[in-house]
Amino acid sequence: MTALKTMIALEYSRFSLKRLPPAQRMLLPCLLFIVLVMAGMLLPSARVPQCTPFIYAVLLLWASAMGFPALHMLVFPGHSYRDWILTFPHSRLHLLYAKSIAFLKQFGNAALLLALAALTVYALSVATGRYDPVPAVELARLLAAYGLLLCALLPLLVVLGLAFSLLMSASKWWLPLVLPYTLLWMLPLVVIALNFIPDGLHVLDYYTMTPGHAALAALVLFLIGWPVCYALLPLIARHGFGSIGQNEAIHARMESNKEAAAAGKTIGPPAASSSPLFMLYRLEASRYRSWEQRKWVRILKAAAAFAFAGLFFLLSISPRILQPGYTLLFILPVVLGCLWTLGRTGGLERRQLSWWLGMPHKRSSLLWTSVAAVWVAVTRINAVFSLAAAAGIGAALGAGRTNAADAVLYGHWLLFTFAAYTLALTLVLCLLQIIYALMNSRLLTLLIFPLALLSSSQSILINKYLFPEDIAANPIPSWTLLAWVAGIGLPLAWSCVTAGAKYLHLGLRSAAAGGSGIKQA
Repeated sequence: MTALKTMIALEYSRFSLKRLPPAQRMLLPCLLFIVLVMAGMLLPSARVPQCTPFIYAVLLLWASAMGFPALHMLVFPGHSYRDWILTFPHSRLHLLYAKSIAFLKQFGNAALLLALAALTVYALSVATGRYDPVPAVELARLLAAYGLLLCALLPLLVVLGLAFSLLMSASKWWLPLVLPYTLLWMLPLVVIALNFIPDGLHVLDYYTMTPGHAALAALVLFLIGWPVCYALLPLIARHGFGSIGQNEAIHARMESNKEAAAAGKTIGPPAASSSPLFMLYRLEASRYRSWEQRKWVRILKAAAAFAFAGLFFLLSISPRILQPGYTLLFILPVVLGCLWTLGRTGGLERRQLSWWLGMPHKRSSLLWTSVAAVWVAVTRINAVFSLAAAAGIGAALGAGRTNAADAVLYGHWLLFTFAAYTLALTLVLCLLQIIYALMNSRLLTLLIFPLALLSSSQSILINKYLFPEDIAANPIPSWTLLAWVAGIGLPLAWSCVTAGAKYLHLGLRSAAAGGSGIKQA
């Protein structure tokens, strides 16, 4: 066996189902298949309904095949085996080749599962009369075209996911690409969410990929996307992989000291009047505030606020046209905050966990301060975007693009949407803390995947259950339903944090397993 094959087998074994007991090894794919089929039966149809399951399979593969490698590169600096891997007598490029091929094998299996689930959704839809059957030849063309598209798209998505390490490097040249990169990753989730808005912006109604379009897209990816992948890998190996996470805390502290010295401030012990719990919250919140205070982040936030103000100014012609804008306003900050919390519970900061547990505070207090810091950071961004949207509506009213009655309606729904996404953020952030308790059982860890799906599908649930078909025909938001959700969900969220705090120490056991339990190739 060559060195590259050995490294591929080693990387593949990290996420292989062979590490699970035989019963769970069979149960997990079956459970995922059932969840995918059930979700596929609930998804709205496109203009050409027979293509709908396969389109959603492509979108789901897009989000996962780009998101999981990016999450792996985000978690990689905190893993205990990082230094061990980087000391292998091979170039960083060969190590990156091994990771890429291992991810391709993993998501190749996932693509087969998605294709089988899409075909099952089509068969069930035809059997229940939801779709009209197509001839066998047409179905074969459909399967071949979308299978070719999945094969062409998969390498590009994996490499783009690994390219996230460029954004984590010390070079500032890559930092302005954080927002476009995030938007590219979240594009399929936004498309799915927009199609759940009744009478809204149904993207798949305006353009549906027929087999011919899918085959043409696959050809373009083969001719252009694959060479781009091959050119990106040396760049990632040189400027991203292996250098991420080095001395970040020291550099951040030095920059903070310089800024404080420039402002004439004294860096010293906290005020005696501050409570220990509040100081713990300030410690957590300072990490996100330091990112928000960076110049490029402020520029991106201001650009996004101006963009939303312009968008709401242009869409304020009628309530039906403006309705999709509410989803676009909050989906990015809320989902990113939830995914960051998911990464933390999944081992993103394993090196800090032992230090964190050594603090003289209750474990529930530690989790609550962590949740509060993320919640405040995301809500602050949502508040800025809400003010920008309100300014756009006010400008439209002043320019005569809308009347006062519609402007009041827009403002009412803007307030309701802000409250709904704030509640969803609160519930999901607290719900994700139950992952620490799920680590107590190998069987319960199977529930982590549905939790990950829930953390990225909040907008779908909000659009499906809290928004009417037309806000002009139903001008009063369902505050009562939102209150019921809060009354039921907040006690459940509290219990999740309490249960997670009880088993918080299992994160240390997971960290040790991650470093020493690697299957030998």
